[in-house]
Amino acid sequence: MRKLLLHIILLLSSFAGFAQDVKFEAKASKHEVKIGESFQLSYTLNSSGNNFRAPTLTDNFKVYSGPNQKSSMSFVNGKMSASLSFSYILFPIKTGEFIIEPARIEVDGEKISSNAIKIKVVEDKTTSKQKSSPQQKKNSSSRKDKSQRVSDKLFLRLELS
Repeated sequence: MRKLLLHIILLLSSFAGFAQDVKFEAKASKHEVKIGESFQLSYTLNSSGNNFRAPTLTDNFKVYSGPNQKSSMSFVNGKMSASLSFSYILFPIKTGEFIIEPARIEVDGEKISSNAIKIKVVEDKTTSKQKSSPQQKKNSSSRKDKSQRVSDKLFLRLELS
């Protein structure tokens, strides 16, 4: 009887390690982006969750990749930890300051939201103001011709097991 009671206490104390503050956080790789430049937007949950709902991104950004999902679970010294993340690669469509609204996810039946992210999109002044010499124009056009020839012959296939 004592052994059974001891096992129950140990089991319950190990479950107490599961209780943690659930955090759902949004991060951007850059907060100021130039037109034509990409950045990564990621949402990280320090638990496991369901029914991820991203905000509308297509109004001000082109979604190049995403949502890309990554999950992990580990046991260290008898304590379990889990994390879940969703990421996007975005390209801005127009200049201005934009607020990316919070994403939502469900954890243990409760809906939680991430923080909002502010992104400032500016013109790329370095390419628009550059004056190029005839030699630079010739080199640039020959590079474009070579890249077009390579892309015409390039074929890529990705297979996952």
